[in-house]
Amino acid sequence: MIAQIDALIEQSGSPKNPPEAASERTSLAAIIAGSNIPEEQRNVLLGVVVNAMSLQLANMTSAEADVIERCCNEVREHNDYSTNANGARLFDTVLLWLVRFIFNRLELTKGDDPTGTYLFERDDGSLPHEDELQQDFFRWVATYAAGSDLEPTNIASGRADIRLKSGPERLVVEVKREEKDCSFDALFKSYAAQTTDYQNVSIRLGVLLVLDLATPNREGTPHLTSLFEMRHVRRCNESQSRLILIVKVPGRRKRPSDLTKLAKAKRS
Repeated sequence: MIAQIDALIEQSGSPKNPPEAASERTSLAAIIAGSNIPEEQRNVLLGVVVNAMSLQLANMTSAEADVIERCCNEVREHNDYSTNANGARLFDTVLLWLVRFIFNRLELTKGDDPTGTYLFERDDGSLPHEDELQQDFFRWVATYAAGSDLEPTNIASGRADIRLKSGPERLVVEVKREEKDCSFDALFKSYAAQTTDYQNVSIRLGVLLVLDLATPNREGTPHLTSLFEMRHVRRCNESQSRLILIVKVPGRRKRPSDLTKLAKAKRS
């Protein structure tokens, strides 16, 4: 069973890393096997992990895999990822579930999941607050990442939006909404300083999650692969850069059928 899990990990397409991080990944099944769970329960758990992991891999689209590969290639040379097992675990976890979150939110209808209604154009023209995205993503990630908490205080002498923890390390997800310019360059200029300040005492890896309200999606919703970008921040007198994964969540969306109505209205 351990060999099966290790084989699934190898098949996942995860980029190869320096020995420390690679060893952490390939020993995942051994960690489960070496836990304090009674042997008869451990065998059941191993089977569940195999099935859950194989289901994720079997149903992951090439677009999702491309985003994960691109971001991992960008972060793999960073010391807090390549030589810090907790750092790699945190980044990989938040990356995977961010990709799955965006996939989910780009697919589900308002009728089937009313919690995603805030992502669509409203009849009265009002715009949602960033709290709606923050709570939405927290509900999602807390289900998969044990130890996640919402708005913890005393983080960089302030309050963080979402924190994930692994051992002594933490990774903070900063959540914003943007109404004027949601280009990656503009988001970086506006929010990089705050996002990286939450990295002062732990791994220099973080996430900026932005609700894009800048432009009504009158031509349709952006492709998943266009919504993720890694950026480096180099602070004075620091030898190692800080990394931000910027993720945009399209807002003010229209249903596909509404796009047809809009196009016909323009022609008349």
